[in-house]
Amino acid sequence: MSSVPVAYALARLRWKGRNAALVLILASMMLPQQVTVVPLYVMFAKIHLVGTLWPLILPNFFGDAFSIFLLRQFFLTIPEEYSDAARVDGCGELRVMLSVVTRLAKPALAAVALFSFLYCWNDFFGPLLYTGENQGHWTLSVGLSQFRTVHDRIQHATGRKARLIGNEHRCASVPWCEEAAVGMLRPARRRNVQVHVARQHAQLVHRG
Repeated sequence: MSSVPVAYALARLRWKGRNAALVLILASMMLPQQVTVVPLYVMFAKIHLVGTLWPLILPNFFGDAFSIFLLRQFFLTIPEEYSDAARVDGCGELRVMLSVVTRLAKPALAAVALFSFLYCWNDFFGPLLYTGENQGHWTLSVGLSQFRTVHDRIQHATGRKARLIGNEHRCASVPWCEEAAVGMLRPARRRNVQVHVARQHAQLVHRG
């Protein structure tokens, strides 16, 4: 919601330096996160907020460049006559923004809220950077990702152990069946079969 006043000021109000401020906001969109993360981390470390969720909460109170630009472009499509009619009725700029413009900009506000939610949900860099090993302050997405990783490891280890146990049972049961079948053969051929069975059993044990 903090992006709404900035976008309204850039779209509706006439003041000196408005275009320069818009260019500055657009330029900030081109900066990668890795450029600003070092000074932000140093600033939060000096005020002893590293290890908590405040470094993730406070920047959202000031809005972001993408939301400001998106709302500004939508505010420009709203006819100026609605705002003029509200001013004739005695509304100030704050009342015009809250009662007229924001009510007509509900689709844009919903889009901004959705984009902000998806960005925060998919952000793993910020929570892992500021919270670190403090699992009590992990975000929900980070916690679910860690849980899925641990669960996959346990499932893989369990499946591997089950396969090893199955191989052991197979190796233990094969000689009994083969001995019963070999006992029914003639003595001359029985010796050759026993040698062949012993070789197969040794190969199974080596593979297991």
